[in-house]
Amino acid sequence: SVTVDGASIKMSNNGNDQYEGSYVYYFTEEGTRMFTVTAEKAGKTKTVTALVKYETNAPILTITNCPQVSDKDSVTISGTVQDEKDHISGVTVMVNGSPVSIGGNGTWSKEVRLTEGENTITVTAANSLGKTATETRTVTFSVGAPQLTILSCPATTNQSTILLQGTVSDNNDYSSAIIVTVNGSRVSPGGNGTWSKEVRLTEGENTIIVTATNSFGKTTTETRTVICVSDSGDDENE
Repeated sequence: SVTVDGASIKMSNNGNDQYEGSYVYYFTEEGTRMFTVTAEKAGKTKTVTALVKYETNAPILTITNCPQVSDKDSVTISGTVQDEKDHISGVTVMVNGSPVSIGGNGTWSKEVRLTEGENTITVTAANSLGKTATETRTVTFSVGAPQLTILSCPATTNQSTILLQGTVSDNNDYSSAIIVTVNGSRVSPGGNGTWSKEVRLTEGENTIIVTATNSFGKTTTETRTVICVSDSGDDENE
């Protein structure tokens, strides 16, 4: 009879007058364990010991998409994770401390909000044995100013008012969130970014200053000069 740590092992003849058996032990954590194997036949006993060390590797974490520079206030970082022991359901992935859902094939993705300047993104994968793998990326968020366009503004007019028209857009803000001013007076852009403002003129040169400011405080300025000429004809001599 053969026992391993006191547990009886079923032995079978392999046809060569040798007996074989197997014993399965499941490690629940890393470490070493001494196994005692005892064989007894005809009142004689032989005992041997075997020291087994169990250790496992960390998950294999790969980042497949992460830009180095962005002009938008969020990026999507994506990648894959695999583990030699755990099923995917036994692995966790965190991006900057927030958990991420992992697909059945080990793929994952996460939208990360950015602040202006350098942003450090830390991705960590852990398996059920507490082994972790970490990848770090740096994304620089360079905030641009709004795109401001003046579509209609005459250079010369004989009218006392003109209608100034244009458009505004931004990589991060909705047009409704952009502050547009014409000579200091605020104008509300429409949903498509169009805006218009009636401007009163005085005779001679009139400077019109249009500014657009996004939520990050970035400003674009356009300046136009409109000459208002009199059309009264009062200088005519009879």
